[in-house]
Amino acid sequence: MTKFVLEFLDESLGCVGGIGVLTADSWLVLRDLLDADIDELKPGCEFDLDVQDLAVIHASANVSFQMRTGTASCRASLRAWLRLDDLPYVVHTNRELALILAGEKPLAVFHEVFPTDPADSFIPDEYFAPYVESQGLVRREHVQRSRHGAIRYVLYATAGQQWRMDAYVLMLTVAAKEGWNPGFERMEGALLGYEDWQNDVYMEMMYSRAPRN
Repeated sequence: MTKFVLEFLDESLGCVGGIGVLTADSWLVLRDLLDADIDELKPGCEFDLDVQDLAVIHASANVSFQMRTGTASCRASLRAWLRLDDLPYVVHTNRELALILAGEKPLAVFHEVFPTDPADSFIPDEYFAPYVESQGLVRREHVQRSRHGAIRYVLYATAGQQWRMDAYVLMLTVAAKEGWNPGFERMEGALLGYEDWQNDVYMEMMYSRAPRN
């Protein structure tokens, strides 16, 4: 049984507003349902869905679908089940602004190759901008350079949490010299607002090694 994730977009925030788990007997079943190129359904790829696609999925006897949270909108995407989907909590990726506005996230960080043509940028500044003025979000940019090139970071912090931005930039600077390691990984999670138990579970998943025979 192959598992997929349906993510429904909250267009007002540019965030995932609800998710659903979809199971199909095989990749080929879903390909035939959506008349999609099989390459579009491989791990790491996403497939944009419209209302008609969702109706076909719901009507199919070969596919089971159940909403887990939120409500479906007219825009959705389908992707393969990832390792991180096995975590006992929902990761913040693509949910940053909604979590910040709910008071559940103190810092959001986005990055892209520098320089990038503004027309090609995928950092969601347009969604955050209204809340910089109305709710006191703080925005900061940082360009981290290394021998491999440069990365532009855009950070948003809630009022009173600007220290997290300073700490995050310091972490990047030190990691660029010393190399990324599990300590920096845990520090990043803490700065982004994950709870200790969530970081513990994540670190166990990412860095634990199976015992040797």
